[in-house]
Amino acid sequence: MYIPFTGKKPAFRYERKFPVKKGLLSKSQMHWAIKTNSFFFSEIYHKRQINSIYLDTSSFEMYTDNVVGQANRYKFRIRWYGKDVLYAAQPSLEIKVKHGLTGDKWVYPLPSFNVTDLNQEKIIQLAKNSKVSELIVEQLYTLNPVLLNTYEREYYLSADKKFRVTLDEKLHFYRFSYAFEMLTNVRTTDVDFVLELKYDPKDDLIANGISKQFPFRLDKYSKYITGCDCFYNL
Repeated sequence: MYIPFTGKKPAFRYERKFPVKKGLLSKSQMHWAIKTNSFFFSEIYHKRQINSIYLDTSSFEMYTDNVVGQANRYKFRIRWYGKDVLYAAQPSLEIKVKHGLTGDKWVYPLPSFNVTDLNQEKIIQLAKNSKVSELIVEQLYTLNPVLLNTYEREYYLSADKKFRVTLDEKLHFYRFSYAFEMLTNVRTTDVDFVLELKYDPKDDLIANGISKQFPFRLDKYSKYITGCDCFYNL
């Protein structure tokens, strides 16, 4: 799949991920690792729950592109915030654009909707009722909701304001085709936390000084891939 930038100016950045497996570190130890870093990270936003519905083709093209390491790829999701998993209040369509080791994100606000009503037709209707470009709407005709993911996120910023850290926990995954009224088809994984370090490419050399101070390793991690692997034999 290829989508031109449609007039958008690229704003690529690095998003380095540090998945921490269950039992390796406690929540207080994770906080200690962030706040004692010599780049002086401080919390900049209140913790909140993030809910994401991932879209993919019938052949799971975006899953495959990620697994094989396709350099230039896309990820489509609908995201909203808050504890209500069944009602998407003030959601956005987000397109994550991957270019080599860096990425960008395009965000399009959508009308609120009931999650149990969501299907391909509903997604297209929501997009047409907002400011999503026709080029993007065209792509939505090939996509369906396949996975729901929820987690809690904390936000931190370095003293020089060049580096952001997010800390995710309580990751849950739901197969989208199941009946959401019961929310019984839920899976968790062997990861307790996912820390992400985000920064401008020009600061890549400096970022190594941050990473080296963390008591956990940089590694490849995708919530979408993790969730799909819970439910689909791909």
